[in-house]
Amino acid sequence: MSRPLLATSGRDYARRLVSAWDGLDVHIVLTCARASGSEPVDRLAAALEIWSPLASGPDRVHLILADDDAATWRSFGRIAGFGTASLEVPPPSRLQVATTADRRPEIERLRRASAAAERRAVPHPRRGRRPRRLSPTG
Repeated sequence: MSRPLLATSGRDYARRLVSAWDGLDVHIVLTCARASGSEPVDRLAAALEIWSPLASGPDRVHLILADDDAATWRSFGRIAGFGTASLEVPPPSRLQVATTADRRPEIERLRRASAAAERRAVPHPRRGRRPRRLSPTG
């Protein structure tokens, strides 16, 4: 699993996330852009403080200093144990990211369907209808 800002999650969230993978060989891989100054170093130290104790050993904690997308992808492949030559990652400019505005019609449709389902299931105080019982599935 890889998500932006996952490294800065709180200790409790990180603990719950790793415990969900109990019994699996979990590696912690932190990806950090090369930067100057103390802020990136401080953030990296905080992330290591949160995530390192959750790994089953020091050989399960990895750090990738990201120079560019291709080098980062190759480094991740080496850590995870797969070849990256045949697995092309599209550059960010080719990725289609849907915004909330793009999804507004779908969100509105789901909102209307949800409201209609609630009206059918909950009795109206003036009508005195009882909720429909669902028949058991067999």
